[in-house]
Amino acid sequence: MRTNMRAAACLIACALSSVSVAGTKNNFITPEARTVEGGREVLIIVGQSEIAPNINISNITAAAGGGLLFALIDSGVNNARAKEAEKTIVPLREALLGFDFDPMAQGASSATLAGTSWLDMKQLRLTKDASAPALVAALDGATTSQIMVLRYEYETNAEFSAMVVSLDAQLVNKAVPKGKKPDARLQNKYLPFHQVLRSMVRLPNANDKDPAGNVKAWSADGGRAARAAVELGLQRCQELLQRSLALTEAEFTAIMKRNKRPRSTIPNVIGWELESPQPGSTLVHDVMTGGFVQVEVLDASPPAVVQPTASATPEAPVLAPAQ
Repeated sequence: MRTNMRAAACLIACALSSVSVAGTKNNFITPEARTVEGGREVLIIVGQSEIAPNINISNITAAAGGGLLFALIDSGVNNARAKEAEKTIVPLREALLGFDFDPMAQGASSATLAGTSWLDMKQLRLTKDASAPALVAALDGATTSQIMVLRYEYETNAEFSAMVVSLDAQLVNKAVPKGKKPDARLQNKYLPFHQVLRSMVRLPNANDKDPAGNVKAWSADGGRAARAAVELGLQRCQELLQRSLALTEAEFTAIMKRNKRPRSTIPNVIGWELESPQPGSTLVHDVMTGGFVQVEVLDASPPAVVQPTASATPEAPVLAPAQ
């Protein structure tokens, strides 16, 4: 379940709470910090082997002001929802047999970063080990003073009406902060750059009150719509990553100010609408992460997706997947 993946993500990025609250300004890269001697290795993390369902987390405990009884109620509700979601998603998983997200994420990431010349990408590798100890080991073995870590996840929303592709992008220093333990490098306050990006691609004519019907629609024709939505979500994450890497402090400061922008009406996305990058799509600034969420409806007319194009810049050598 996606709740377990998020627990691991918290170990790796320790502070996915509001950037403004934490006071860490690392959602953009200053010009003087863009170039590092020796360039940067890239580590891509895809910890899952199949699409995962999401659930709406019960939060009775917080609403009631705490207490063990309410915590037990929350746990029971969430477990029941998780079991139901795992049953509902079975036809979609069967339709997506043979759909290999990993090489797509690896190829798209390599093309995106190769087009960012100042990043000076060196070797790139993909791992399935999403644990914090594995990332610490990768840092210890790095041949560059910084590495770019790209963690991908792909899932449905709780109603199965949308495919969600997420990208957590971090620059992590190899050097351990003075007087700290090695895993301190993963704390948000020590990350030179940290941005959380999401793409939500909704099913045309989706019914949020009919999860099974949505799964049936996604699964039809060998999962054609689901495959297209995940591929499109991956493409959108690349576009958002390119934009994030190019942001200046002044541009990000302007984004952080609401300035009468409409509030987001997307469930579980707290923030405001920034723009419409494409017809029928909305880009939202997520104030909980300081990142971006792009929401759109899948174009059901073929071709449903435009494949990411490789950069003209030569790609960095790709290593064998990490064990």
